[in-house]
Parts: sequence; C-alpha cells; structure tokens
Amino acid sequence: MSERADNIPKLSRLGRFEILSELGKGAMGVVYLAKDPSIGRLVAIKTIRASAGDEDDSESREFRERFMREAQTAGILSHPNIVTIYDVGEDKDSGVSFIAMEYIEGKTIKALLVDRAGFAPDQIADIIGQVAEALDYAHRKGIIHRDVKPANIMITTDGKVKITDFGIAKVASSNLTTTGQFLGTPNYMSPEQVTGAPVDGRSDIFSLGVVLYEMLSRKKPFSGENLTTISYKIVHENYAPIADPSKNIPGEFDAILSKALAKDPWNRFQRGKDLALALYQAKARFEEQAIFQDLGTMVSSAENLPTLKLENLEDVARQGAAEASGGARPGVDHDETHPSSPHVPIETNPLGEAPAAAAAPPEGVPAEAAALSAPAPAAPPAGPSVWHAAVNPKYWWGIVGLAVIAVAAVVIGLKLRIPKAEPAKAADEINRVQLALEQQFASGRDLYQKGRYADSLAIFRAILQKDPSMKAARQYSQMAEEGLRNEESKKADQAKAALVAAHIQNGRTALEQKNFDAALSEAEAALNIDAQNPEAVKLSEDARRSIANVKRAELKKAEKKKAQTLARAGQPQSRGAAGGAPAAGAAARPAPAAAGPATMRLTFASPIPKGYLMVAVNDLIVYRKNFDFGKKDGGTVSDTIHVAAGAVSVKVWLTTPDPTIKGYQPLTATFAGGDSRSLTLTLQGKKFSAKIS
Repeated sequence: MSERADNIPKLSRLGRFEILSELGKGAMGVVYLAKDPSIGRLVAIKTIRASAGDEDDSESREFRERFMREAQTAGILSHPNIVTIYDVGEDKDSGVSFIAMEYIEGKTIKALLVDRAGFAPDQIADIIGQVAEALDYAHRKGIIHRDVKPANIMITTDGKVKITDFGIAKVASSNLTTTGQFLGTPNYMSPEQVTGAPVDGRSDIFSLGVVLYEMLSRKKPFSGENLTTISYKIVHENYAPIADPSKNIPGEFDAILSKALAKDPWNRFQRGKDLALALYQAKARFEEQAIFQDLGTMVSSAENLPTLKLENLEDVARQGAAEASGGARPGVDHDETHPSSPHVPIETNPLGEAPAAAAAPPEGVPAEAAALSAPAPAAPPAGPSVWHAAVNPKYWWGIVGLAVIAVAAVVIGLKLRIPKAEPAKAADEINRVQLALEQQFASGRDLYQKGRYADSLAIFRAILQKDPSMKAARQYSQMAEEGLRNEESKKADQAKAALVAAHIQNGRTALEQKNFDAALSEAEAALNIDAQNPEAVKLSEDARRSIANVKRAELKKAEKKKAQTLARAGQPQSRGAAGGAPAAGAAARPAPAAAGPATMRLTFASPIPKGYLMVAVNDLIVYRKNFDFGKKDGGTVSDTIHVAAGAVSVKVWLTTPDPTIKGYQPLTATFAGGDSRSLTLTLQGKKFSAKIS
C-alpha cells in the first residue's frame, strides 16, 4: 500500500482544475496545489488512485469509502474554523478520485510543536477554544470527527485556526462506520474508542483535551511503547498534573484538563461550547493578570524616580534676600519672566504699599543670611510659583489613586440605586424553570418506557446541561444509553444472523445442485461470522462428506477403467480391480473426518495481581480481558477462544503496571476442523512467553 501514491501518474489537470505543483504525498494518494480557472481561486486537491488488479481490493475499497466519506461529511459543514470542501470527482482516464478543498497557507500544530514554537497560555486557550467551537458546530450537525490530533489542526499565516481531515468522521445517524471499529490515532483516542463502545461528541472533547495537554507540556498524557500499553493507560490510568509556574503553565488549566480528560464521558464537558467557554474565561484572567502586572511595573518605576531638587541653592538664597529687602536681581527686571529661569519672580508688594524698613543684621552675619532668617513680608503668596514647584511622583500617583477610588465609589453607588428584583419574582422564576425541567423529565421518562431510547436520551442530556445536579435525569440518561447499546448490539446480532442465514441458504442450494465446493465455501463464510452456528457446522460436514464421496467415486471409476485396460491387454488383474477384496495399496482412502470450528483454551497463571490481556487472530482482535485479583500473589486467567480451521496467525499482548515488561508474542499455527488446542501464557520475572500446543 505504501507504493500506491507512487503509482499515481503525473497530472496536469483534474476535472476543471489545473495542477500547479505537488504539496505532499500520502500512503494512498498525492495532494496537489491547483487552480480553478473559472474564478482564479487556488485550491488543494487530495487524490486517491483506483486499485490495480494485483492489489488488495477490499483494502482499497475501504480507503476509497473513507476518502469519499471525508467529502460527504466535511462538505455539509460551513464554519470559519473547518476546512471548506469545494468539489469532489473522479478522473475517468487516470482512475484518480479527488477532493478539491480550501487551500490553507500555514502549519499544523504538530509541525509547530516539532519546531518547538512557543505558545503563550492565552494563545493556547484561544486556539483550543476555537477548535472546541468548531467541533461543537459539527456535533450539532450530527458529525463526530473521531481523529482530533495536532496533525489535523492548522494555524494559518494570519493566525486563524482550521480543523482538517474528516476522513474517519462518523455521521451519528448512519452506518458508515462499524461499532467497535478501531479507527483513530492511538495516543489521542478516548476510552470509549479504545474499548469499542459507542462514541459521541464527548469523545472528540477527550481527544482535544489530549491536544491541550501536549501544547502545554510538550508531551503526551498517555504514551507507551506499543498499542496495548497506550490503550491500557487511556482506559485505566490518570495523566500526570502539569501546572508549574516555573514553566509558565498556569494552574487555571488544571480544572479544565481534569474535566476534559475524564474517563467517564458524563464527567467531561458535555459540549464543545462548554469547553470553549472555560478556555475563554481562563484567557480573560490571563489578560487581566497581564494588565495588572504592567500597571504594577509602571507604578514601581514611578516610585523609583528621584525627587526633583533645586540646584544652585546659594543663588536662590541670594535672590530671596534681595527680594526680601525690596531689591532686584542684578540684570533682571521684576516685570520680566526669563524663559530659562527655573523660578517665577514673586511679587512682594502687589498693592503698591511701601515696604517696611528692614532691620539691620547682627554683627558678623552676612546680609544674605539675615535676609533668609527674617520674617516674610505680610503679603499673600504669588499664585504662579505654586504650579512651577517640584512635585514628588508618589504624591501624583496618590492623587490618581484617590480619583480611581472616587470613580469606583460613584459606580457602586449607581449600582446600589438600581432597584433589585423582588424576592417573590425571583422565586417564581426559579419555580418556573424547575417545573419546566420536571415536565421535560416526565416526557423523557415516558419515551424511555416506550423503548424510544434515542429520543429520551436527547431530552435527559438537555436537562443535565441546564441542571447537572439532577440525579434522576442522570440515572435515566445512563439507562437510555444502555438501552441504545443493547439495541445496537441486537441490531448487529440480527444483521449477523441474517448474513449467516443467507450463507447457509446459498450453501444448501449449492449442495442440492451438487456444487459441493461452493457449498463448502458458503459454510466456511458462515462459520467465520458465527463459529458455533450448528446449521453452518452441519452444512460444512455435509459438503465435505459429499466432496469425499465424489472423490471416492472418481477413484473407483479410475480403478475400474484401469482394470479393464489391463484385461484387454491380457495382464492379470488384482482382486481389488475385479471388485473383490481390495489389494494392498489399492484400498480406497477413507473420507476425512468431518471438520468444524476449532478452539483455543487460553491459560495464564499470572504472578502479578492485575493487568490487561489482548489476543488477535489473523490481525482481528478476538479477546480482551482486564484482570485484577486484588492480592499480591496473582491468580489464573482461563478462557476459550474460537477460531476458524486453517492456518492462522495469533498475536498476544500483556500490559502490566510495570512498563519494563515487554508483553508481546506473535505465533502461528494450523487448526484442523474440530481441533481443541491450548494457548499457554507465562510470565517469569520480566520475560513474557506464549505457546500453542
């Protein structure tokens, strides 16, 4: 399959689109940059080549179905954070199917993480919030992505977020995917995807939580050396908390991650918009903290500024003495304000009165000093000098603070003056809402009792979104989910039974027409679906018996013809050829024993108290087992696994709490019909082994 993309011919046109260049290659196709000549728009074209005759048609068909499903599911979505699909088609000459979609210039989150790009906490909250909103839109359209991961989230060059690759998305009302099918990227799967349980939009929320964890910590919350280890951790183990102020990971993300990565879907965010709201609230807190931090930096800087000081104090003292004695500064007119002077002249006699005579200074005291110590003239201080005085910035910020407090007091006062709703009206509103919820609950309960589980589940979920504490709604919701699972299981069993019945009917018809090989083929097909079906077992036995009878008849006919030839040639014939007792070596071979399904008896004497076992036959998982003996000395796991007759490959995984134990063993064996073999597993120290005997 890895060579499939190389088999796609070099193309110059697909449909109406002109191929400009190759953007990249995948396992089964190529992505091109193309142009729509009708409107001049650039598009990205994803292609897939039809399978060649020597390739696995079933594998190719499955991939083509996924490919077309991507176009069908993403094509009905129109959201600014989801890649837009423009067209889908197939080139008849080259056999290439293609999807034309929005061309995005940017990088995936996976590529940015590999490049070790830095993400601020508010930026991470914004990116994941946009993805959560887009998923919420898709879920409301009935579409579940099922493969949310960093490689499927792009950041464009202008900072927009886009979700890509709806190739394994599931339309909730269709059967495009099979319940229990193991699709998705293991590290980002939800517990319900791993266990094969039905999935809904909350599975995407879990996967998005894994992406959030990885963007914050640069590591995956659930990792391991193989698929089994990863699966075990996703289902059973909690992630390691990552809040660390030293690494710029705020604690606000703890509660969001805890809810998004809850094992039980009912403990997660129930909708994408709920996760987006929590992230946007966290982002607002980050921005608020940044504003206060910047304001604190400004205040601190202002407080550290030096207080402005007057220079040339001697000149100032001399000037004050001169003005106090009624004199003027040399070379300066009192009616003139010099632009370069740091002081404004003070008018000492604004009313024009004669100044009092100055007392003579004591002996030995300079006139200037005596003037400074003399009492000031009885005149009001001049106003202009106040505005030109030096001000300590601490006082300025104090004034600003008082102003802010005054504004806040006014706002609070206005709020207090707003009339509040009367308590009686508030109580009436609460009662009205509660009554509406109770009526909804009664309606959902009636639907549940009528067996309409899907409709009742929708009502109970709506109730829980409004009142998550309503225990009765949660209980009935879980009962409705169980009813839906039983319905799906019953439908699957009915479909399987119908398919088995069709194979058996076709086999009986072929048997009546003496087409024994076709009858045996139909019987084996039925047994591959239901290895214990008694009618399929009997059909297989009848077909094998008939084939053996035909072979015996053909052998007898050949022996008789040989005897006749020898008789005509005059040679003695053996009694066996003449119809008497069979000669040695000429006896007809007995018919082979009737064959049916084979069984493997699995036995594991575990020296450890708990772990997880998984067995795959021909790469199909047929057995999963969680064991927990609750005691230190372990216990024994014993089960029966049914397999079809023939050569098979068996793979066994053991996952334990000790990551150093390498619990994987591949085996091969050939089972005859009706065989019963033993699959024995052992763990000695840290060495795991398995054998079929």
